[in-house]
Amino acid sequence: MLVPLGVGVGGREIGWRPDDSPHITITGITKGGKGITLRCIERRATQHGWVIHRANPKLTGESDWLEGYASIADTPPGMWAQSQYLLELMTQRQ
Repeated sequence: MLVPLGVGVGGREIGWRPDDSPHITITGITKGGKGITLRCIERRATQHGWVIHRANPKLTGESDWLEGYASIADTPPGMWAQSQYLLELMTQRQ
């Protein structure tokens, strides 16, 4: 799967291939488009059957695009509970 991220020199498509490299880092200034980029990546991943768990305290009032996510945490207690659940899930997979 290729997750498109942009267009490089000469018009070559730039993207992330999670099968080749399962980790990605998104950095940038405030209001620089990190959240939109992550939403696009997540949407593409859910279209390919991935299970998405999202934790972000800034999600308040932005739930219209979160359809299809396995869990969403937007408060510190919710994020703590979600992290505990995911730790248990990863431990079971070992």
